Amino acid sequence: MNKSLLYIVVVAALGGFLFGFDSGVISGCEQAIGKEFALSGFWLGFLVSVALIGTVIGVFGAGSPSDKWGRRPTLFLMGVMFLVSALGCALTPAGAMGPYFLGVMRFIGGLAIGGVSVVVPLYIVEVSPGHLRGRLVAMNQLNIVFGILISYVSNYFVAKYVGPHADPNFIWRMMLGIMAVPTIAFLGLLFTIPESPRWLVRAGKKEAAGGILKKIGYENVSATVAEIETSLAEVASAGASVRLFQKRYMKPIMLAFLIAFFNQVSGINAINYYSPRIFSMVFGEGNQLASLAGTIGVGCVNLTFTVLALFIIDKFGRKVMIIGGAPLMIIMHAIVAWQLSLPQPNAVIAVGG
Repeated sequence: MNKSLLYIVVVAALGGFLFGFDSGVISGCEQAIGKEFALSGFWLGFLVSVALIGTVIGVFGAGSPSDKWGRRPTLFLMGVMFLVSALGCALTPAGAMGPYFLGVMRFIGGLAIGGVSVVVPLYIVEVSPGHLRGRLVAMNQLNIVFGILISYVSNYFVAKYVGPHADPNFIWRMMLGIMAVPTIAFLGLLFTIPESPRWLVRAGKKEAAGGILKKIGYENVSATVAEIETSLAEVASAGASVRLFQKRYMKPIMLAFLIAFFNQVSGINAINYYSPRIFSMVFGEGNQLASLAGTIGVGCVNLTFTVLALFIIDKFGRKVMIIGGAPLMIIMHAIVAWQLSLPQPNAVIAVGG
């Protein structure tokens, strides 16, 4: 694989890392946030999930700026939003306005998550040769689960080394604010990668697109540019006459929507967002470090089986893995729920689930 191409994809996929980090980092903070602001269960749950509300809006809103300004500037905008969110969360004021301010900052982070979830895969697709495209796009998903794991590790080390010497209300702010570090790195690295060749051709900058294609390993650059032009012309002509939402497309659209929908409501988000709380119910309220360490274990399993899935998905097929994974999710959640309903959960069974 061309080294320049690999570098470009790795840098772009850091957007997926920020996606995962922002999603996972709240897990180590939510109990402390609830205590400081005396939030009810509903409002604490809303504060945790407000980033997901922003994600939905960010998904729908990312397409227009990426088409108008380009993929790289849009990724830079998402990085700025991640940075504002991280610093804003770290500077959350105490008192009655705190939860509202924190909610707004988490919402901004959610907008950025939604944006990168669209633009990063799009950018990677547009720079990747066909025979490498699947594997390179998968790097984004790998970075998401890696970001979740690193957020768990970060929470653990902040609690272990800063926790004994600082106010608890400072700790959760630091946990959320530390995301500014990888975000600044992402923003800096974006200056070292080019714009998408497909977007450049669309913008009439064929010479610049050709130079990038040559750099990332395309052999027949002029033919590739011509293919992109043909593809763009076909999309433009089809877009004027073919509507996506019509009767003959309803079945595949609904299948695609429902698979993605049930993937999200299968319960993994409850584990991602509330693992420390679940482990504290298993180990006892006083074992914060044990709960955070257990959460790292969840992140390691998540990352390990994501990597495994990348290797076996082409062998077993998408449908087999979905049908096989769904009942396992049901069984494992049932085991965890059963154990948490007991006065004294069995740690081995609960953690295993």
